[in-house]
Amino acid sequence: MKIKLGISVVIAVLMLTACGGSGSDGGLNPTPTPESAPEATPTPETTPTPDTTPTPETTPTPETTPTPEATPTPETTPTPETTPTPGTTPTPETTPTPETTPTPETTPTPEVTPVPEAEIIYNGESATYQGSTTWDGNGSGIAESSSSPYSGNKHLRLTINTVNYWGGAAYWVANGAALNWSDGETLHFQIKADSALQLSVMLWDGSAQSGAASVAVTTSYAEASVPFSAFTDVDLSHVTGIVFAYGATPSGNYTVDIDDITLQREVYVPTPEPTPLEWSTDVDPNNPSTVDKKFRGVQVLDKDFLMVHFVDGEVLFDETAVSDCINQSFCNNPGNTVVSYGDPLNTEAATTPLYWHLNSIDDETYGLQGDEPDAVFRKSKLNGMAQMEWVSNDFRYEHTMEHWIYLQLPNSLQAGKTYSLQIADTTNSDISHWTFTYDIYNSRSEAVHVNLAGYHPDSAINAADLSAWLGDGGGRDYSSFEGNTVYLYNVVNEEAQAVGTVSFGQTNKGEAQGYNFYRSNVWHADFDGNYAPGTYRLAIEGVGASADFEIGEQAVSEPFRVSTLGFYYMRIGEAPNPNLSPVPRQPLWLPNESPNDTRILITDMTPYHNDWAGSGDRWDQPDFFANYVKSGEPVNDNAKGGHSDALDWDRHLGHVSIIYDMLLPYIITDGAINSDNLGIAESGNGIPDIIDEARNEVDFWLALRYQGGYSHGLSNPNSSTHVLYQADNTALAAWANALNAATLAEALRIAGLTELQNEYLAAAEAAWNYANALADQMLDETQGLGAGEVPGRDFRINAAAWLYNLTGNTAYEDVLASESLVTNGTSEFLTGSRDQFYSLAAYLHTDQVVHYPSLQNNMRDAVIYQAKQKETQYSASRPSRRATDNNWGYFHTAQFVLRSILAHSVATSASDKTHFARAMQLEADWSLGRNPANMIQMTTAATGLADKRSVQNCYTSGAYDGVAGMHPGHTPYFNIDDWGSMIMATPSWMVNKSYPTGNTWPRAELFFNTRYVWAHSEFTPQQTMRGKAALYGYLAGMARD
Repeated sequence: MKIKLGISVVIAVLMLTACGGSGSDGGLNPTPTPESAPEATPTPETTPTPDTTPTPETTPTPETTPTPEATPTPETTPTPETTPTPGTTPTPETTPTPETTPTPETTPTPEVTPVPEAEIIYNGESATYQGSTTWDGNGSGIAESSSSPYSGNKHLRLTINTVNYWGGAAYWVANGAALNWSDGETLHFQIKADSALQLSVMLWDGSAQSGAASVAVTTSYAEASVPFSAFTDVDLSHVTGIVFAYGATPSGNYTVDIDDITLQREVYVPTPEPTPLEWSTDVDPNNPSTVDKKFRGVQVLDKDFLMVHFVDGEVLFDETAVSDCINQSFCNNPGNTVVSYGDPLNTEAATTPLYWHLNSIDDETYGLQGDEPDAVFRKSKLNGMAQMEWVSNDFRYEHTMEHWIYLQLPNSLQAGKTYSLQIADTTNSDISHWTFTYDIYNSRSEAVHVNLAGYHPDSAINAADLSAWLGDGGGRDYSSFEGNTVYLYNVVNEEAQAVGTVSFGQTNKGEAQGYNFYRSNVWHADFDGNYAPGTYRLAIEGVGASADFEIGEQAVSEPFRVSTLGFYYMRIGEAPNPNLSPVPRQPLWLPNESPNDTRILITDMTPYHNDWAGSGDRWDQPDFFANYVKSGEPVNDNAKGGHSDALDWDRHLGHVSIIYDMLLPYIITDGAINSDNLGIAESGNGIPDIIDEARNEVDFWLALRYQGGYSHGLSNPNSSTHVLYQADNTALAAWANALNAATLAEALRIAGLTELQNEYLAAAEAAWNYANALADQMLDETQGLGAGEVPGRDFRINAAAWLYNLTGNTAYEDVLASESLVTNGTSEFLTGSRDQFYSLAAYLHTDQVVHYPSLQNNMRDAVIYQAKQKETQYSASRPSRRATDNNWGYFHTAQFVLRSILAHSVATSASDKTHFARAMQLEADWSLGRNPANMIQMTTAATGLADKRSVQNCYTSGAYDGVAGMHPGHTPYFNIDDWGSMIMATPSWMVNKSYPTGNTWPRAELFFNTRYVWAHSEFTPQQTMRGKAALYGYLAGMARD
């Protein structure tokens, strides 16, 4: 048998599964003698009220619901606008002086002789039958019986007559005398009935009955187990009987069979040869155990709390070979398997202190006898989702759950001491005990939040946070830890040095759009200073250690590389490359090539057409475009490339913004991020990879030219006919092409690639001249670019600024001067409806003669002022210390600090430089692991960050391509608002399975490991990736500059 709460002494007596107490009017009130008992009606226990459905925070415009066919049509996501909220300016922090602290030694573990597992004090199987009596005046009773079926050696048959709607009988444990059961902890017995019923069980002490426990009885024998905590208001030192009662309407006769009655009390000692908790068994969903176990480990949250992780099951994906489902969002044979690890965790038992016990061989406050927790808290959520068959109008889905149990300890853990946590079988754990030694340098704590990618030696700030949300236990209070020492622990040489102390950060509150990322107060554990490259952990006195991280150049270079790979794996038309793994998105959707009947038909439709208005995203509706094919059905056989969204294949003009933000850090760092080995197809060609990646998007738009004009984009393909539809030409698309090519030409100029520079300069000027010659230049028509709508005149001014840098032609500078929104040192230039940001970046970094010096000075002052007002001030007021613009708050995984990037590049004050560098680093830290989930908020498979906790499954490409994991570098929304009616558009389907209810969770922890719910886990490069590319790229450039 399994060890029950460690090595236990079983006090054999009756045991039942506990539930609530007795009612007032309906409680049983027997007379104090076995011979008589008054009539009364027991009140059944009430069923707990289910959690309520969370209220969505923001509801965007609904999308088109896929039609109920064998394969539904994927949907896309709207882009709401938001309003920024002012905050305060952060105060620079001081740098603590590092000290060296010796590593404490671990106390040797002595051998332990185990106590016998169980000792029977009272056993109904071996005890002489003591008699029984009716408890209702109806003739109900309990008698020994040899009637079958029965279990064990002694069989009791309870007959209940529910005249007046209830009946019951008492079983006497000592023929009217009393037994001392004050040491009893749990009542057990085997029980069945001739029909399913809910039995009430109480104890009788000769003068009063206890509170009632409710036991569900079926027609098959099952064990009932009830903790003595259910038996309230009774003298347990003077127990004379056990009362079984049942209430029913209408009246009737019921037969209940009872066997194997035992009473158990349990004591606790460590198991022999305790095994310390190894670092490799850390609770980490990014690196699941190699052994299929429900129990995933015990972690020290801090000296007063343990965290135990359980996984009821997992959804596994067979990706060992390329399948027919490669890169398909909806597939009838997706190759996912639901694996169950036995019975689900008994969450009621797992949150009962009785079923946990902690003891120690060297901590006298626990000793061998040990103690149970003072309180137990829980949080649970969906950890896996499997798509099954199509049923009626949706797929059927299965899911698995995971649970975190928090044990509040009666005594603080002592450093260097060894403990054994005993877990009762009742919880359905598949592990009965776990032994660990508390050592802050090796005890991983989920309360310590760091940048998992690491810290550059010259970083402006090395930030770390301390916080924890305990589910129904709320936020952990770390106020008593303020002033505790923070250590930097070198994993290789096992040396630690004091680098700071814990300080209070921010109170629990919402941030942009009201999102509450923590649901707890936050403390800081920063370790400012310069440290030698290596692998480290951050350890906090009285708490524990962070995950491992690096100090070195790779801390900024690898996030930049992974982000760039994210764009590469969004390309369309990229053939498999034997030198690259994983495989790019397939199929290619190239005309006449892949699939071989692919065609691109040119239409008269654009977003400015009178018929464009309607439900859903028109770019996802090829059948809509089919109605507007131009006469003669002209085709485009040259369209190739471009970057799509998540698992869509359309490419509309809103995507061009990725060009500008990929190239921005390259340009303003004067080419510092010039790596040509990031792992894209063009790596090694002598051109910086970030330029090649942006160039792919520029070339795609130039390939859509038709009769001299510039198209507004391509629709998704029709999955049956393999036809994509090209939108008609627009002046706004021409201005966008001028900006695209001019930005690329400027990057090529800095790279010294003159021939290519001239090629794209010519393309930019051709697009400019085309648009400039049109009667309707569409200067006031708008195009969505991520967070807002941008008019054609802003594409024009941004293009003019780069063209001036490239040519020195003052006509372009005059356009810049006449159209600029900047009139003073505080002017706004980037809002939800205007975007002249890139004109400032160009003019502030021009090598040409500046003929409007006051404009340039105002631009410098305005970008610094606006960066502080719209971004960096939030670092001091938000619990997360994020600096991202509030206008991007709805998609909270997006990172948008463009103003701060540019402001840092042009600031002349050392204090301003430091101010912006700190804010940018804090924003990057958040997405790289310094968040309550301790996870990198993007996919990382097949990269240098793959061994870090990061996004495993989301609605993107890379599935079933022969390489495990989704494509790297993609940042999901983590949205929880419903955007449609099918499950794929309904995150609440997952949220409502969470405990506590989803709307009470920290928003930063409310993500789900799913490939199928696009409304939760899809993304677009122009929304959640481009700002990150600019940030990571600029930080990498700063490190190399």
